[in-house]
Amino acid sequence: MQQSSEARVILNDKTTPHGIDAEPVDGERGQNVALELE
Repeated sequence: MQQSSEARVILNDKTTPHGIDAEPVDGERGQNVALELE
């Protein structure tokens, strides 16, 4: 369960600093990473 929480944190971390332009791309990548972690 901790991995799931960390994956969500990474998702927010990547989308926030990059900005709106990178949000969709990082969002998809983040979801894939989260699935792999789970």
